[in-house]
Amino acid sequence: MKSKTGALCEKHDIPYKIDYEIGKYSYSRTGLKVRIAIFPNTSEKLIYLIQEFKNQNIDFKIIGSTTNILFLESQIYQCFVYTTMLTEYDFHENHAIVGCGRAVSDFVRDVSMRSIEGFEGLEGIPGTIGGALVMNAGAYGYSISDNLLSVDVIDVNGEVRTIWKSEMKIVNRSIPTLQGKIIVRAKFNLKKGTHSQIEKMTRKFHISRHQYQEWVYPNLGSIYIVPGLNINQNMREIHTGRRFFLKYLYFILFKVWFFKPLFIFRRSFPSFNLPFELLKMLKIKTYNSEVASKTTVNTFSNKNYSTLTILEYFLQLREDAGGTIKLENEIYTGNVETVVDPRLRKLQLKIVDQLGCEKSDSYSSGKM
Repeated sequence: MKSKTGALCEKHDIPYKIDYEIGKYSYSRTGLKVRIAIFPNTSEKLIYLIQEFKNQNIDFKIIGSTTNILFLESQIYQCFVYTTMLTEYDFHENHAIVGCGRAVSDFVRDVSMRSIEGFEGLEGIPGTIGGALVMNAGAYGYSISDNLLSVDVIDVNGEVRTIWKSEMKIVNRSIPTLQGKIIVRAKFNLKKGTHSQIEKMTRKFHISRHQYQEWVYPNLGSIYIVPGLNINQNMREIHTGRRFFLKYLYFILFKVWFFKPLFIFRRSFPSFNLPFELLKMLKIKTYNSEVASKTTVNTFSNKNYSTLTILEYFLQLREDAGGTIKLENEIYTGNVETVVDPRLRKLQLKIVDQLGCEKSDSYSSGKM
């Protein structure tokens, strides 16, 4: 398969790499290798490649910047098609057309410099436009779908078509209509705003993001989608249970500790987080785990752990929550070329089953 796929890429001048070490380059620093990694640099080449793969029955996985995918080190994957070189964009009077591989953070800068409002809360979201759309990524009350007009996709038959927003089913953290399709480009509505106000809001969200999220170690952001949208409140209730005194004590400490005037004090003690240290000292459930980020329990911090250890943390968190939370990260188990450690893979797949994950297909819409 490798030689056939490589020959296909060479014939049409499509960059590729053999034995690409995903553990070195994936966002979470997980995984081992993929036998062939392909990097189409135009949308035409991507479309051609996917159509040829469908015609020749070649298994593949569409990959963006891997900001939401956990890879297994127990296997060598077969064929990944990366979209990260598809970064073209065009601005028009009232809309913009953006390639699926353009980074969301870059697109936010693109619109900000043109005084376009409505994208400020997306500042700092890692990943590509394509992956963000599949997940309907968002933060601070903003979603990537807010100003969406349409998406050009390659469907399961290898055909290119446009899906308008009015045709899409859009929910929190997902656009189910785009599942199973490969995004080529997206079209967004543009609305002029005030440059100073856009800058003010973007700076505010940037500071907030650094304050509440893990920035030291490799991670995938939030592990679970928590009902109610207020992740800090819901995780607090999950981890204090019926212990109302602790719940409200933690609530007060959380509000005080993250109160803006205390920023200088907190900066002097960057490794100490009072609310989370309290829960750790009281031995409340998952806060005892070394895998948990010191910033939030709903994010792991990869301190050179095995994927199995991270998966065990996923499971521990789910059990603590009584199964009331939904996994946001993708655990990719498909597209296997070689199993390098059967025992480890068996253990990993057992946990994946316990987490209630859907089995991954080789042909995927490609998460971030």
